[in-house]
Parts: sequence; structure tokens; C-alpha cells
Amino acid sequence: MGIPKENVQMRWTFEKTTLFNHKLEMLAPYAKYTSGEQFNTQWEMIMAIHKKHFTKLQMDVLKIVRRRAFKVPGVANASIRTYMEDFKEILGREVSRDTVRDTLDKAEELGILLKCAGQRMIKGRGSKTANVVIFNTYNEVYAYKVAQEKRELEEAKKLLAAEYKQAQRMMGIYNEAIEMAADVQKAPKDAPKAPESAPKQLTLYQKLLKAYKPSNDIQKARFNELVAIIYKMMKDTKAKFNFNHKQLEQLMLDAFQTLLSKDGVKKPAAMLSVIIRNKIENLTKAYTSPNASKSPVSKEIEPEWFNTRNEKQEQIELSEEEKEAFEKEKQRILAKLQ
Repeated sequence: MGIPKENVQMRWTFEKTTLFNHKLEMLAPYAKYTSGEQFNTQWEMIMAIHKKHFTKLQMDVLKIVRRRAFKVPGVANASIRTYMEDFKEILGREVSRDTVRDTLDKAEELGILLKCAGQRMIKGRGSKTANVVIFNTYNEVYAYKVAQEKRELEEAKKLLAAEYKQAQRMMGIYNEAIEMAADVQKAPKDAPKAPESAPKQLTLYQKLLKAYKPSNDIQKARFNELVAIIYKMMKDTKAKFNFNHKQLEQLMLDAFQTLLSKDGVKKPAAMLSVIIRNKIENLTKAYTSPNASKSPVSKEIEPEWFNTRNEKQEQIELSEEEKEAFEKEKQRILAKLQ
């Protein structure tokens, strides 16, 4: 597209958050500062709350960008290549295009500035113009910061609500487990009384408590969570496989002992669930192997002598010479043994 003549009428179209920037003087209505002194003063106030988010190199990049934003206070329309050349000329070292772009993107995410680009329309054809950077005022930056913190607070509240709901669910499982343990512990009314001298049998809950021995509130909470998982998996396993209750209690106690024997477990609840599932899988593996009894059995052919193995064989008479040789060999072997 060639350079248009002066009498050619130029039309401009804008995106939702973009501006045209054909000439810097045309961007003066978009400046949010009245003077360079006001721009400097409010910039120091902005950096007081956002300087920690930038590295030293990024702060130097912002310094170079701001040098281009004093002709029209708070507005710069230079390209990234121009910023790179200014950086090398003023600071004596080079900076990459990605560093300049990332710095401006981070500043825009924090609400410090607004990057804009326009589209120039000439004779029905459009071309994208150079970058425009408009610096926001301190009040706008601070309002953006408060709004962002409010959004983060709302997200934190949602997360806490989800965690509280999960804790309530686990507490319900724990209470159900305690009730189930109490029902198992209760004896029928017409059951004969056990002799006084007989030792009292401990329930599964008492055995687990004796093995864990919680000493503070945090350990008690962890123990309650583990007990809830054990009783929940006991209930599901009994309904699925119809195991003997005593056998199932012993399996859960063994799994709990295995968990306590491990050191440095970061997620004991997840580890306990895995141990219990593995033990149940090992216990039911013999019953779940497909077509285990349907494999054909090959029968070995019996040899001919097998049927006559118990029949009495005919005795063979030895000659006199064979008897004498047998006696000599016998005497020789006995002499060696002595």
C-alpha cells in the first residue's frame, strides 16, 4: 500500500479496547495526565505498590518506555524495536524483544497501563498501526488492585466452602461408623451372660485407637478421618463380597497396622485406601480368575508294565558257579565295610 495523498480521506475503525496511533499529536485526547510532573509523582505512588512484581531488568524496560511518554504525558506510541534501540543507546546494553513484550504484558495485567492498536482503512484496505501505550492514573491502578483482590477473595471463599462441605461429609461418615461400631458392640437382650472371669473382647474401634494412640487434637482429627474410611470400606466390601465380619475386621486391622509401619506418608487417608483395596484384591483373586476350572486336563498314557506291577515274578535259579561268585562279592563288600 503506497503513501496516500493529502486529499485522500482516511477512515479509522477501532476494536473494543484499542486506539489508532497514526500521529502522536492525535493521541493527546487519550492522555490521563496533564503534565509530566504529575505523571512522575503518580508513577512513584504506583511503583510503591507494584515494584515487587518486576525484576531489575523489567524496571529498566519500563524506564525506557516512560521516556517516550512525556511529549504527551502518559502516552507512548513507539514500536518494540524503538524501545530496544533506546535501551541500548541509554543503558549501553541490549534487551530482547520478548523481554520488552513480557514487561508490557505484566504491567497491563496489573492494570498499570493499557496496550492499544488500531486499524487504518484506506480505499477499503486496512493495516495495523504501531503500538500505543497509555499509562493509567494511580486511582485507576489502585481500584484495579482492589478489584483483583476481591476476585481472589471470592475464589478463596469458594475453595473454603468446598473444603468445609468435604469435612462435613467426612464427619457424617465418621458418625455413621461410630453408630455401626456401637451396634456391633451391643449384645442381644436374650443372649446368655458371659462369665465374669472371661476377658472382655475389644471392638475394632478400640483396637484401632490402641494402635494409633493420638496425643493431640490434630492427631485425633486424623485418626477420626482414618476410622471413617475403614468403616466405610468395611460396609461397601461386606455388601459386595459378603465377607465374614470377623475376617473383615482382621483385614482392616492389618491394613491399619501396615499404614502405621510406613514412615513419611504425606497422605495417610489415600495410602490407607490403597492398602485396603490391595488386600481385598489379593483375598478375592482366587475367586475372580476367569475359567480357572474349565481348562482341559491331559491324562498320561499308562505303560504296559503298570497293570502287572503287583504280580509275583518267577524266581530264577542260580548255578553253583554264580552262587560262589555272589558269596565272594558279598564277603569282599563286608570286609570293606568293617
